[in-house]
Amino acid sequence: MRWLVDFKIALTNLKATKVRTALTILGIVIGVASVTMVFALGEGAKNMVRGQVESLGENMLTVRPGKATRDGAGNVTSYNFLAALSASTLTEHDLKTVASTSGIEKAAPLMLVTGSVSNSDHRVAHGTIVATTPEAQNVLDLGIRVGEFITPNSPRGTVVLGDDLAIKLLGSDTVIGQKILLRGQEFTVSGVLKDFTNSASVSNVFDLNNVAFIQMDDGKAFNQGIAQIQQINARSAGGTNPSQVAGDAFKAMLNNHGGEEDFSVLRAEETVQLTDSVFKILTSFTSAVAGISIIVGGVGIMNIMLVSVTERTREIGIRKAVGATNQQILSQFLIESLMMSIVGGVFGVLFGYALAYLGGTFLGFMPGITLGIVGIALGVSLLVGLLFGAGPAIKAARKDPIEALRYFQ
Repeated sequence: MRWLVDFKIALTNLKATKVRTALTILGIVIGVASVTMVFALGEGAKNMVRGQVESLGENMLTVRPGKATRDGAGNVTSYNFLAALSASTLTEHDLKTVASTSGIEKAAPLMLVTGSVSNSDHRVAHGTIVATTPEAQNVLDLGIRVGEFITPNSPRGTVVLGDDLAIKLLGSDTVIGQKILLRGQEFTVSGVLKDFTNSASVSNVFDLNNVAFIQMDDGKAFNQGIAQIQQINARSAGGTNPSQVAGDAFKAMLNNHGGEEDFSVLRAEETVQLTDSVFKILTSFTSAVAGISIIVGGVGIMNIMLVSVTERTREIGIRKAVGATNQQILSQFLIESLMMSIVGGVFGVLFGYALAYLGGTFLGFMPGITLGIVGIALGVSLLVGLLFGAGPAIKAARKDPIEALRYFQ
């Protein structure tokens, strides 16, 4: 019952200074919304990649440049992501080695070609040129809306467009036979891919809706005849053990590289694991930056509570004179602080998810909603209210009643 009385008193005091209270709560809302948005987008990105890998199947193997460190049980503990920024160590000989490994059904290279994608009228800002082989259609499970994918008999200068890229370039997704320019050279559209709901993929390093697939020979021609392969995707045959097949492919490639482990053969679940670790690092860093705004909100709570203590010094003296204890004074001011932080936390979570959904529409995936994210956001706001409200509350509780009664503003 005592807490209910303190709650009513706190609510009355906060209503008496509505504008000041609202501005203080706004500081908490901004801080909590920032952290919620970062966590929600990070969780959504991880869910997207997990879903894509799962849709491709457990028999998907990915070969990348850069060493993956494993523990005694063979689980990946870390990966050299800096290898992606240097020249790739994967070659066409590696592709043949992977394709000929026992248990491998199909293998396809992915060679990203830097350059413009345009037609006679305009240039597309986010188009990606990828050189590959006909096997990519089955390995990556690429559906064709119209036309056909690259085949062994396709003439040079053939291109297959992602659904969005076809519309951006040519105004339609049925553009077979029309001409576009890749790095200033003319290519003929032979097919258009089906639309991919979640196309922005870390596992495949490009957006399938905005990709231009060309043949490896055309890709090599853009790179002085050298195949700069960024990734090899392969599928193990049905009935085989993906872990065993991945181990065999790794041993075979190790011979190609003279025993140098400058590459990694990753199973589907390991790709997800590495992606999770990347997003965890990014989310932690951005959350730390966003957390600064929560601290600023907490300073706002402390500031407003100190002002409130000063303004209500005589009230504190009167309450103590009629029998209020230090603990009762402490709880009254602490409840005011907690009420502002909790209200700010609730609205911050709602506003943060609204921003996350808005950002997700541009990024190509929806944010993740979990009880953990909501709990962290509300817990942080509660902790901020407790920590930054404790100082003013203790100051109020320690005031001498006689001196407080003598106080005049």
